[in-house]
Amino acid sequence: MKNRLIRTAAALLAVALVMLCASCRGGSDPEPESGAPAERTTAPLQKKTITLPYSRADGLDPFEAKTHTNIDLAGLLYEGLFDLSVDYTPVPVLASTCSVGQNAMVVKLAARSFNDGSPVTASDVVYSFELAKDSSAYGERLDNIERAYATAEGVVFELDRPNFFAVGALDFPIVRLGTAGRDTAPVGSGKYVVDQTGEALSAVSDAAGVERIELFNVFDSDSLITNLELGRIDMFSSELADGDRVAT
Repeated sequence: MKNRLIRTAAALLAVALVMLCASCRGGSDPEPESGAPAERTTAPLQKKTITLPYSRADGLDPFEAKTHTNIDLAGLLYEGLFDLSVDYTPVPVLASTCSVGQNAMVVKLAARSFNDGSPVTASDVVYSFELAKDSSAYGERLDNIERAYATAEGVVFELDRPNFFAVGALDFPIVRLGTAGRDTAPVGSGKYVVDQTGEALSAVSDAAGVERIELFNVFDSDSLITNLELGRIDMFSSELADGDRVAT
């Protein structure tokens, strides 16, 4: 019974996390089934501040993080060349196009900037790829890609075997060259940045929906449900025994 209650609560709170992610990425109103012009309505006012768990000891470098709480936060701070839709279709983010051949992929970059104003370059992508390939969080997904290098066209990813689905692995975080491996989080292009205290994330623009995300330090995964019940955090994600990850 207890497991059933936890799963039910997880399902309900998963909706809240989906709404948060949707507000971060933006979206459009669905078309009415009748074909009549859509009537725009004002979205309900969201909380301006929420609290999420993280491990202070683990840090916010996406390539060094080991805890799933901190790895989950990477999606708020950083963007990849592509993102994966609900049906796992690669959607360009920092990339504009990608051509996939037998032995390589060639990615052209979109005109984008990091949150410090510097442009996202091919050198940043190669730097981020090398860090991601050596990391525990992204290394396995990038196993099919032997190396990456910058060209006048963009970035070339060499494949060790033909794989036309390899573009789906290009969702690893892109950070500015030389900013990883420090006490502070690397410079990214996501919807949020780490504030000066290092204990909260601030929205880059009003489009993010939630203005501020407080970070609550947790020492182990066993305390997540307790802190949720006590109201110290608003939600978290966890992996159930069957391997499915849900927001709770």
